[in-house]
Amino acid sequence: MTKFPRHHNALQVAEILGPDCFEATEAHAIAGVIDFYSKKGGFSYDPTRRRTVGLVSRHIPLERALAEVESSGQPLGRPWNAELLRTIHQQYAGRTYRCRPIKLAARPIAEGLLLRIPCNYFIVEGDKVSFNILQLSRSELSRLSPSQVRFVLSATWHTLATGDMAKASASLCDLSKVAKKGERQPVWHSSEAVGLVSRDQLNAVLTNYMRGYAQAVDGRLLPDRAYKPARGWEEDQYKLL
Repeated sequence: MTKFPRHHNALQVAEILGPDCFEATEAHAIAGVIDFYSKKGGFSYDPTRRRTVGLVSRHIPLERALAEVESSGQPLGRPWNAELLRTIHQQYAGRTYRCRPIKLAARPIAEGLLLRIPCNYFIVEGDKVSFNILQLSRSELSRLSPSQVRFVLSATWHTLATGDMAKASASLCDLSKVAKKGERQPVWHSSEAVGLVSRDQLNAVLTNYMRGYAQAVDGRLLPDRAYKPARGWEEDQYKLL
């Protein structure tokens, strides 16, 4: 049995499978996961992740969040985390809603492998309830394709919309740039607008991802960094579950 070194969240799997993720084969998954772990790491957006729910719920004022990220953490990442917090704040400013935190969840794919769902709050706005996902990367290379958006929203909805939340929708805000030298251009995508794939279609994509990932692991194709213990806010949250 393959021992997968790490679990990925839905945004990361969308990146691994590429812009046409519903057409991705096992070969695409192999190449994608190798490329994913071959990229050099930069600064972290964890300071923003730790404060997002507080900021969106308005329990933490923007000024306080900015003061905290501008005086702690990696010096290189401080201005970019501050920029990101301002951008997130702008997405919710002037709206009347309630924000409710939820625990991070995961979807089983195979023995020893989970799909993590990068959603830790939902919004109640009028009579509408929506799980909110934020794509935090600034890079234009992280701009999600329509197929990737549909994958992330489908994975989120099929995992979280159960029981009392069965009638909730899902929304994703892509906070990346469109052009390399441009500014962030946030765009919202809703599950109603993009449409969701069926559970069977979602599972078929995840099976190709799992098989490609397994072949990369079993063939020892991944760089050493893939086997180092994962660190960060998301890892800490899953350890608490």
